[in-house]
Amino acid sequence: MLRDRVYNVDTAKGIVLGQNGKPLQVTVRTQGVSSYYFVELYHKPSDKRRKISVSIVVWMAGTRSTVPRNFEIHHRDLDTSNNAFDNLFCLHKSDHLKLHSSGLIDDGGDSGVPF
Repeated sequence: MLRDRVYNVDTAKGIVLGQNGKPLQVTVRTQGVSSYYFVELYHKPSDKRRKISVSIVVWMAGTRSTVPRNFEIHHRDLDTSNNAFDNLFCLHKSDHLKLHSSGLIDDGGDSGVPF
C-alpha cells in the first residue's frame, strides 16, 4: 500500500498520511510503562484492515523494505511517540531485549546504545 501510494509517510515527522494528505488517526495502546502508537490501514481491493505500529510503517517507508521476521523497531531516544525515521532502528528481538535489560539504556533520554 505504501508502494502504491495508498498511504504516504512523512519520515522526518514520523507520521502516516492518507491520500488526502492528512495524518491518519493514531490509536495508543499502553502496556506497562510503555505506550505504542498504531494506525489502521485499509486496502480497498481486498477489503482488508490492519492495525500496524507507526514506527514499523515509518521504518519500512524510510528503508523501502519490510521488517525481517523476528526483528523489531527500537526508538533511539526511548520515546515511543517519536517515530521520526532517524530515531528508529531495526534489530533482532533477542538483541532488543538484551539492550533494554543490559543497563546500557539511561531513562534520562540518552540511549547509551554502543552503535
